[in-house]
Amino acid sequence: MRAEGGDAFVTCPVDAPFVPPDLVTSLAAQAPLAMAETQGALQPVFALWSARTVLEALPPERCGERWSLHRLGEAIGMRVVPFADRQALMNVNTPRELEAARAHALEEPGKRLGLTGSTRYSA
Repeated sequence: MRAEGGDAFVTCPVDAPFVPPDLVTSLAAQAPLAMAETQGALQPVFALWSARTVLEALPPERCGERWSLHRLGEAIGMRVVPFADRQALMNVNTPRELEAARAHALEEPGKRLGLTGSTRYSA
C-alpha cells in the first residue's frame, strides 16, 4: 500500500450476503478509522483501517499477544458508524443462519434468493 501511496483498507467477511451498498462510503466518512455497529453491537469485521495506525499499535514485541479486531479497534480509537439494518451486516455460519438469510432475502420484492434475474442476492 505504501508503494501505491495508500494507507486505508476495508475489511468485510466473505460470509456476509447483504453488505450494504454504502458500506465503504459510510465508513470513509469517518476516516481514517471506522467500525460498523448495528443496534449497539460493534461489527468489527466491517471496518475501515489505517495500515499505518495498525502497524504502530502492533509493534513486533506485541504481535505475540491475542488481539481481536474489537480489541484492536478500541486500542486505536475506531469511530463507530451505525447501520440501521442489522441484517445487512449478518454473517452466515450455520444452517440456521442460512435459513434466516433466505427469509430476509425473500422479504424484499425482486430480491429473491437464488432466482435468476436477482440483482443483489444469490444462492
